Amino acid sequence: MMSSFDTVTSPLAKRIPTFRSSNHSTIIFLLKGLSLKTSGASCPGSPQIQFLEEVVALVVDDDEGREVDDLDAPITLARGTRGGSPDNRYYRSEIENDRLGQVSDDLTMTYQYEIFVSYKRSPTGSLWVRNHFVPELQSRIDDISPIPIRISCDYQMESGALWPEELKRRLRNSAILLTVWSAPYFRSSWCMAEWRSFRQREEVLGLFTPQSPRGLVYPIRYADGEYFHDDAKNTQCRFDFSGYTYPGEEFRKTAKYMEFEDHVKDLADEILPYVLAAPNWRQDFPIVEPLPMPPVQVRRPVI
Repeated sequence: MMSSFDTVTSPLAKRIPTFRSSNHSTIIFLLKGLSLKTSGASCPGSPQIQFLEEVVALVVDDDEGREVDDLDAPITLARGTRGGSPDNRYYRSEIENDRLGQVSDDLTMTYQYEIFVSYKRSPTGSLWVRNHFVPELQSRIDDISPIPIRISCDYQMESGALWPEELKRRLRNSAILLTVWSAPYFRSSWCMAEWRSFRQREEVLGLFTPQSPRGLVYPIRYADGEYFHDDAKNTQCRFDFSGYTYPGEEFRKTAKYMEFEDHVKDLADEILPYVLAAPNWRQDFPIVEPLPMPPVQVRRPVI
């Protein structure tokens, strides 16, 4: 006599015979997580079977027919606590986000990005972040992380996207905020809104307090901090990159670039525990709207 588990998996295995035993643990996890019942679950076309077919198809092949070894691509599909063991997390490709993201109430929503990079755009700062800082951080943190680390930065946004809404969506769905501080950062309404959004999130979660001193904002210094916001001056900023802020590609050919790489490597070692300890994602994370820019003052010539 077949168990309820076999009742569900047998028709599934017959209909999709290509799924491999290496992914069996993933299927078992999903089946148990969905708490499927024997009654009606084995019927072809039932919602449970339809959902599991999609999961198995995802495990076996991607959209181009290539074999996928495991669910280790960008978007998280797992249930369980954010700060738990990495073994409790399963990942799916970003193209499957809409298809599988909310199929079952038992599959909890989670972060789409581990790190959100907040910086003030400028002719030099933007190039430095894009050419050197983010690529090097991504490489170094991938070398040591037990899970895939996804870094969100505004230059990744597609052309034509409604960028204010997309930026807020990315902000809400990121685990921690990495701020690149410079004096212009604190004059930017968007940068300040990003920073304050995470400060409010810390208040909601009871973080960055004497009892729980570790917060969700990790600052680095891009330029001299003499003209920083008062709250920033009172925040420990352990990594000073002000001596390595050369934006051009020729920076890679200098001896100083090796020092920059060592600096980023140390940063990756220190920031990873913040990522792994981030609390569970919540839909009610606050997002602070940027303050309206002051009107432009036009001086009219005196005639």
